[in-house]
Amino acid sequence: MMFRINYRKVDRQYQFMLPDHRKQNLHGVTKKLISMQVRDPALCNRYYREVYLELAPAQLCVGGEIGRDACPGDSGGPLMLKRGTGKLDNQITSQVRWYQVGIVSLGPQHCGGKIPGIYVNLLNYIDWIEATVDTD
Repeated sequence: MMFRINYRKVDRQYQFMLPDHRKQNLHGVTKKLISMQVRDPALCNRYYREVYLELAPAQLCVGGEIGRDACPGDSGGPLMLKRGTGKLDNQITSQVRWYQVGIVSLGPQHCGGKIPGIYVNLLNYIDWIEATVDTD
């Protein structure tokens, strides 16, 4: 099994992370992270109605906060969910694990505004991914 998250839907209470290529040091390889939230699909449908787009069941509406967005060139990049704290809790270390739950798909022409982006929801494809990817 490649990866398994113990829930079958993306919960809006979680914070999702996206690599921020805009703040990357030109001489380094360390990626910065942007924290974003999944939004109600109706919000994306309201914004994208003008261009005749409607969110499909296998898509996520994410972001929509000033300065927190995927930008041109980020398409195909990961939307990540961090589980665990990595901090000591009653002398037990919680292991940090990162899960890719989405793929940057499309968004407004000018990133970083109030319009959320649309992402592929990988949780709809987990069975296919696990059956297709060789884990040996």
